[in-house]
Amino acid sequence: VFSRIFLGEPITLRSLLALLVLIIAVCLLSFGAGDASRSILKNATSQEILRGVFMAMMAGTAYGICGVFIRRHVKDLPVSATLVWISTTSSDTGNSDSHNPGSRLGCSGSPMS
Repeated sequence: VFSRIFLGEPITLRSLLALLVLIIAVCLLSFGAGDASRSILKNATSQEILRGVFMAMMAGTAYGICGVFIRRHVKDLPVSATLVWISTTSSDTGNSDSHNPGSRLGCSGSPMS
């Protein structure tokens, strides 16, 4: 959808079928999620549930925008190579305590440097 909005790319029959299969798969998976849903509703607050839904929506939106950004701005590399580059360079900020991802967020028990 983002590629249609921002890049003007046509939505092909193949894309529509893939989207339909994805929607059907999500619906089928949701039928088997009754026990998990009851457990979450029993143990989580409504604020935690809303936060989880919001974060999932943000992740999906970021994924879509990243795909559009890659197709618009990367001309010399294949998309797969670009995704490898993005995922490896964004996973380490050069912090000396890279084995503890929480340390970049100030979660290691010591102040951030």
